[in-house]
Amino acid sequence: MTFVAEANPGTGELTKNLLKAGIRNVYVYEPNECFLPVLYKLQDKYPNRFEIRNGNIFQMSKLYFMDLQDNKQRINEILKDVPYTSWEDKSCMQVIGTMTDNLFLKHLIWSVVFRTSFMSRGRTSFYLAIKPSVWNTLNYPQNKARMHFFYIMYQTLFDCKDLGNVERLSYIPWPKPSLKRNSKINDNTFLNVVKIEPKPYLLNNELKPNQIISYWYFVKYHLKSTSQRVIPELEKWIPGCGIRLIEKNYNIFTRFVDLTPLEFLKLYKDFTSWPEYESSLFLSSAYSYIQIVNRNVGSDDVLNLKNENISNK
Repeated sequence: MTFVAEANPGTGELTKNLLKAGIRNVYVYEPNECFLPVLYKLQDKYPNRFEIRNGNIFQMSKLYFMDLQDNKQRINEILKDVPYTSWEDKSCMQVIGTMTDNLFLKHLIWSVVFRTSFMSRGRTSFYLAIKPSVWNTLNYPQNKARMHFFYIMYQTLFDCKDLGNVERLSYIPWPKPSLKRNSKINDNTFLNVVKIEPKPYLLNNELKPNQIISYWYFVKYHLKSTSQRVIPELEKWIPGCGIRLIEKNYNIFTRFVDLTPLEFLKLYKDFTSWPEYESSLFLSSAYSYIQIVNRNVGSDDVLNLKNENISNK
């Protein structure tokens, strides 16, 4: 445990248990001032063992965007005292909390791909209580391309582990009755307690550091719809590559949503290994897309793409 951060501690019930469990120092991030008097009393009971900071650590995506607009240092304030570590080393920060939607999980993908926000100082690990439907999105194939994108990215970039569950009624506000009568997943009974952590050897064993952005674009582009098929789409980038794919047991009907995470990653690695890749339209398309969203990406991240010779295409 290098830097333990608890998000939205409220009355500090979980904080007490973390301290009793032997966590030496806990940094609590509480955006609601009404809870501060209770937390200050707890701080008096455990002097020098936890620090209270104002803010919502689950809104890092919003803070990151605001920093880009006015050049302030909100992210650095959130990450104050978090040590810098190498990617393969132990995690630089451990975040504990509860979240009920996938917006934060979307930001984590962005953070890993562009090495910003939580991942700007190394790998951050997360211990989260999340809704079963959200956990299901990360671990099981979904029919919708947007959800399948989450599945592919989390299975290839992160290690995800289910640690158990807690009753949903332990958390306020209590859930409202679901209007989806045919839903097979009940989010009102319990929350999954999970650990989510970027793979430590991702950039050595699977992807080169300057490939991760183009891999993100490769997955994002080819999962725009569930009907996109592998051979016709890759033929657009590299004409004549279909015969190579057929030799690898793809057929004209194979869709991208039919691929497992490992198959998706292997397809990308095969695609980038072909000699025509460096002069393909894929690189110029990826670079153009990144330029469009450049206002949300730091200049160093665009340079990562240039290092892959995209700027010359």
